[in-house]
Amino acid sequence: MSVILETTYVQIDCPTCGFVFAVPESLINRRRKDGKSAWCPAGGHAMNWGETEADGLRKQIEAKDRRIASVEGSLTHTRDQLDATERQLRAQRGANTRLRRRVANGVCPCCRRTFADLARHMAGQHPDFATTEAAGE
Repeated sequence: MSVILETTYVQIDCPTCGFVFAVPESLINRRRKDGKSAWCPAGGHAMNWGETEADGLRKQIEAKDRRIASVEGSLTHTRDQLDATERQLRAQRGANTRLRRRVANGVCPCCRRTFADLARHMAGQHPDFATTEAAGE
C-alpha cells in the first residue's frame, strides 16, 4: 500500500540573516492565525507575520466600544441639558403666571402697590416699564 502526500511549500527569506528555506504553507497559515513565531533553521531567528486576525478584530471591537461609550456619554450630557432647560422653562412660566395674576388683581409690578386703575398708574408713574419689558423678552 502506498500513500501519496501533497504539500505546498513556500520559500522564505530570513529577515535577519537572509537564509533561504522552504516551509509548508499550512505552517505559515497557522502562524498567521495564532500569532506565534516561526524560526530560521540557520540561526534560530524568530519570524512572525504581524498581528493575528483575531487580534485585529479584537482591536476593531474595542475601538467601536470606545466610540459607543463616547456617543452614549454625549447623549447623556445632551439629555441632562434638555432636562435643565425644561426645568428653567417651567420655572419661568410659573413666574410669568404669578406676575399676570398680580397685575390682573391691580398690583403694580414695579412698586408692588395696589391700584384700582393700574393702567393709568403705569402710564403716569412707570412710563418706561412697557418698553424695558418688551426689550427684555
